[in-house]
Amino acid sequence: MTDQEIIKECLRKLSLEGLKMLSCEACMVKSVEDNSCTVQSILSEIEYDQVLLQAYPGAQSGMIVTPKVDSVVWMVSIDACNRFVCMCSELEKIDCTMGEKVSISLNEKLQIDVEKISCEISKDGLVFNGGKLGGILKIEDVVKKINALEKEMNALKNVFSTSWVPVPQDGGAALKIAATSWAVNMLKETQKSELEDDKIKH
Repeated sequence: MTDQEIIKECLRKLSLEGLKMLSCEACMVKSVEDNSCTVQSILSEIEYDQVLLQAYPGAQSGMIVTPKVDSVVWMVSIDACNRFVCMCSELEKIDCTMGEKVSISLNEKLQIDVEKISCEISKDGLVFNGGKLGGILKIEDVVKKINALEKEMNALKNVFSTSWVPVPQDGGAALKIAATSWAVNMLKETQKSELEDDKIKH
């Protein structure tokens, strides 16, 4: 064997030895603390604390999959002191952080933050940047309202351009008669709910 082949074989044996040390066990989640949890083995009923939910405790980036209390998880033991959760039957939430600028959280709602921009999706709807400006406009309804105002303005213009002929010394009576049909049709005040889609806020 060449030196290279000997090194390859040694590395292969070392990695196989490392794999033999790993063990996997079905457990019940007893409690959850930040990025670790306490579980109890279903078979042996031994309790293990500080079972990691993240590769490195206190890391600023990465993903934490948080199981629900009383759910079943698979716990992998690397050695007598180091254990982590690799699969969950039920999730409480998922938190994912990519650097300092992007974070995603999935709980009762999906929350995405990218620098100063945020988006929240829940059963109640979609909210951008806190939703301080209210719901987005229903553009078709806005166009209908604007068209109605434009028709009213055109009708008034029509009164002045075609229907009304000034009569000296009548005190505006001719104008009043010409504008009566236009003036009796009062405009209805627009309500916010007519133009707002409250399921999508920005």
